[in-house]
Formats: sequence, C-alpha cells, structure tokens
Amino acid sequence: MIAVTVGETQGKKRLAMTGHANYSGGGDDIVCAACSALVFALFAWLEQHPKSFFSIEELSCDKGEVVICAAGDAAFAAAFDMAVAGLAEIEKKYPEHLRIKHI
Repeated sequence: MIAVTVGETQGKKRLAMTGHANYSGGGDDIVCAACSALVFALFAWLEQHPKSFFSIEELSCDKGEVVICAAGDAAFAAAFDMAVAGLAEIEKKYPEHLRIKHI
C-alpha cells in the first residue's frame, strides 16, 4: 500500500509518500504510476517556479519514498493542493492501495 501523509505546520506544507500500491504485478502498476505522476509533476513545478516558494525545508525522492516540505505563495499552494486533490481521487477509487493521512 502507498501511504501519503499531508499536513501544514508553521506555514509549511508537507507531503510524504512511501510504499508500493501492489495493484498489479510487474512494472505496470497503474496506481503507483498515477501517484508518482502527480508527485513528480509537483517536483517539476517547484523546479520551474523557484520564485513561488519562500523556503524548502525538505525535498527528496528516493526509492519508494518522496518528501516535499516547503512554504510559498498562492501559486505554490495551488500546485500543492492540486497534487493532494489528485491523490485523494485515486484513494477514492483504490482505497486498498492508497491511504492518505492528514495531520
């Protein structure tokens, strides 16, 4: 199962994602691919809009684990919230494979 933790503390938005969906075997797991696409899109957005965030506390992507923790303007908040909304839609359809915890 993919576990996502989302929250905001001291003005910083944080998203941590770890695990594997195990929806299907091999390298064609649609749940993993969908979750990864959303989070990688947020990573790309951060790289393309460096003036939209004020500080990055943590930004990492390692085997099976992603962490984004940053503070920014309204555009950053919208990009972050869009990624979380997309993950929430995937969770609705595949609750046995993705769990989001809001802290």
